[in-house]
Amino acid sequence: MALECINSGWWKYPVAIDGPSGVLDGSDVAVTATDSLKCNVYYQNVRGVIREHTNNGGWKATNSFTFSAKLFSPLVVISFDSGNQVCMIRYTSDSPSLAC
Repeated sequence: MALECINSGWWKYPVAIDGPSGVLDGSDVAVTATDSLKCNVYYQNVRGVIREHTNNGGWKATNSFTFSAKLFSPLVVISFDSGNQVCMIRYTSDSPSLAC
């Protein structure tokens, strides 16, 4: 699924996910496959907010505030329990924390 997300034509350099406003240029992007045909994509906007887009047969952006992180901080996301659990390592200050 991750390969399908990469090859779907949604990615351009610099990173753009269907043209959402405010993607922080140069920030990290994290992707996890939550099922054989589903994936979640996370990126940071210019305010430091981590946003989520999901693909479950079509792309959908979350409208809710996910969380904030230190600007340009690395993003790491994993899924387990057949995609029912998604956790992300984020930097809210100078040290990493785990958010599930």
